[in-house]
Amino acid sequence: MQALFSQAVEEQIDTQRQMSSLVDELRGEMRALGEQVRSDVDRMGSTIAEPQAATDALQRDLAALRERVDGLATEVRSLLDEAVTRIRADIEDGLVALAEALLTAQGARGSRAATPPPAATAPAAPMTPAPATAPAPTP
Repeated sequence: MQALFSQAVEEQIDTQRQMSSLVDELRGEMRALGEQVRSDVDRMGSTIAEPQAATDALQRDLAALRERVDGLATEVRSLLDEAVTRIRADIEDGLVALAEALLTAQGARGSRAATPPPAATAPAAPMTPAPATAPAPTP
């Protein structure tokens, strides 16, 4: 059973590593977006005559980022669902194994009893003499 729990913990750690990697990737995307926004702002400053083009570029960048974040969120959700399913299955397997072990141990204790204890007998009721009756007259 401990092996099942250890495996569940290892799977949880692996899932956390995957999620950490996805979060790092998202941070990189956010950093890149920040740089792109700075570049767009610099370009806007030099081309004040073209504000619509700069706004459009910024909207495209934001839409691309939104799609990427949605994709990462779906991936993380999927990983978490898989991890929860695996952990639940491992816990159920562990509980079944524990129940079987307990039943086996209980059965072993029951078979160790050599013989059942003797049945308790009730004390015998005292014998009381039958009431005396007078002999019937003889004709």
